[in-house]
Amino acid sequence: MEINLQNFFNQKDSYLIFLDRNRKASWESYEPFIKKSFLPKINYSTISEYKGCDYFIHLEVDNWELDGKEFWEFYNTLDISSVVMRCRVLRFLEQEKARNLIQRCIAYFIRFFKNHHFDKIVAFSVDRYTKDILFSYCRFKKIQIVGIGGSFILNTKRVTNFGEQNFVNSIDQSEVDKIYSRLKLSHEAVGRPDITKARKDACKYYFSLITRYLWYYLVKHKILDMHNYDYILPATQLDSLLYSNFLKPNKFFDYFEDNISEVIEVKNKVYIPLHFYPEATVEYWCDASEKSFYLDSLCEVASFYKDIGIEVYFKEHPAMYLRRPEFFYKRLKRIGNVKIIWPFVDTIELLKYFDKVVVWTGTTGIEAAVNGKNVYLYSKNYWDNGFFKDWKCINEESLVSVNESKLIIKKFLENLIYDTK
Repeated sequence: MEINLQNFFNQKDSYLIFLDRNRKASWESYEPFIKKSFLPKINYSTISEYKGCDYFIHLEVDNWELDGKEFWEFYNTLDISSVVMRCRVLRFLEQEKARNLIQRCIAYFIRFFKNHHFDKIVAFSVDRYTKDILFSYCRFKKIQIVGIGGSFILNTKRVTNFGEQNFVNSIDQSEVDKIYSRLKLSHEAVGRPDITKARKDACKYYFSLITRYLWYYLVKHKILDMHNYDYILPATQLDSLLYSNFLKPNKFFDYFEDNISEVIEVKNKVYIPLHFYPEATVEYWCDASEKSFYLDSLCEVASFYKDIGIEVYFKEHPAMYLRRPEFFYKRLKRIGNVKIIWPFVDTIELLKYFDKVVVWTGTTGIEAAVNGKNVYLYSKNYWDNGFFKDWKCINEESLVSVNESKLIIKKFLENLIYDTK
């Protein structure tokens, strides 16, 4: 899909802008798409799942069964099992409660758009069932909605609703060549912390989780019977609350900077970068909803490779350091052919020791392709351009030429908005 950004903001249209819990951070995240200079010139309102905006998304909707024909017409367009499987909160709940929350959410948005007209909507890319329903309803009603997501290129944002590729900007070949050269060398990835920041982030996360569990889940959800997404979410995260992560932070890692070169002696091996999880790139960007059960999918791949004599080397994601539950590592290691790499080993350095890389939807696949590695896909995704083989074809060559790798980069860059400040 082609999105014309030059004509998106104007004085004749009315806009609805979705904000998250931290409204200041939300506005910052929308840069460079929503410039501060635009706001005084346009007619806009804000909406959030938290109070403090112009409109508050809540699920305390009564008598939704009476919403009539439109409710059931839209409800029947949804793949309910997919909506449930892709959302970390709904997967946690009993089926009937999950369906009830979906129905409440549909009723809220039907009533909201009956009472309020907006020409265009801006929101973050889908990462939860409430936004899944919002985006799907806008598609059903032919209301233009644009999703903004992150990018591994500094000072850029992706324009995508469900992880799909969109054409936003034409890109000069010189810019493609610059990114190609950069990906051949060690570089700082956007949003990936060093070990000091990862430790601080883990401490903040644990404190936040305890606070949110007590206030959001126990008080607002269990006692006050409020059903917002974030009021239920903390209960799904408790398995990561482990003091042992801090007492023995490295006990599940087999390879570090000082011994990673030893893997060169292993002939039949693959490298798999682990994702931050749960997150939209695994839950909503993969090509099938059942693949959003991330640990299951990793076990499937490792087990398949074990049967054909291939060793699997998983590298932990830096942002998951001290936050991954123990059972995740234990289940993988029980398979027998699995080794886990310290998260702070440099990716470009690591690629020197592997010829084959298996990816889900992460951009490590682009880095691997640029550096002449065989790339295999567990899920078709927004950047592969049909160049790479399925993960089960691991014994077949899956390389791209320099020109093909630059085409991958070009199409990726065409989907970005650039900060011009």
